[in-house]
Amino acid sequence: MITKKTLLTWTLCSVIMIVGIHYLDGTPEIDDWFGVLTGIFFAVIILIIASIILAVVIAAFLLKSNKTPTKEQIRVLIPISTISLMSLSLFAFIISRPSYTKSNAADSVSCQTVKEGYFLLDNYIIKRQENIQTETDRITKDSSTSRVNWISECEYELINITDSTDVTRVKIISVTKAVYKCISMKSGRTTTHELTIKQNGN
Repeated sequence: MITKKTLLTWTLCSVIMIVGIHYLDGTPEIDDWFGVLTGIFFAVIILIIASIILAVVIAAFLLKSNKTPTKEQIRVLIPISTISLMSLSLFAFIISRPSYTKSNAADSVSCQTVKEGYFLLDNYIIKRQENIQTETDRITKDSSTSRVNWISECEYELINITDSTDVTRVKIISVTKAVYKCISMKSGRTTTHELTIKQNGN
């Protein structure tokens, strides 16, 4: 039932789907090729299983009887189910991904409380003071420094001190006493973050 041509179709569709998802969200910075290849491998496995199941369902629906679909009927429908699943996955990603331009900024009064201070994001301690931001990895102690250029009360740019072309645009979207949420855009790639507000740098 599964031919080399079918396996090649699954592989190509998986690659298109993964690369498409990455590039739809901006130019990706790939520094883990093993992770990318692993992702493609598991995407192929999932796509194979899902495509066969969907092909069986479609075949059963078209037969409109209690007859069990034959292997030939399922084989013919597999390309259709594969392309349908790939298209659905890309569409679901497009409508669910965050949008920098459509995200509303927090009110200016709230943003004032996080213009300076210490913040925690994953393993990084962020210190923002005046127009300088320093990010330090709590494990490796590696750090990077950026210049903060406030565009508005709740939106700013982070410009890497050592590379002025390395620019990240950030919009604060909500602030509470404990955390603040923001959305960032770099090279067209949009991500959301939740930073914990710290009283000090510890």
